[in-house]
Amino acid sequence: ENERMPKELFFIPAILLILMIAFIQRPRATQPPF
Repeated sequence: ENERMPKELFFIPAILLILMIAFIQRPRATQPPF
């Protein structure tokens, strides 16, 4: 009956992964990702 546990465990790593991919896919630029 721990439904929110898997959600939180998947939510944070997913965001980190997306940010990492976005950072890697960006061409070398002096401006920050955001």
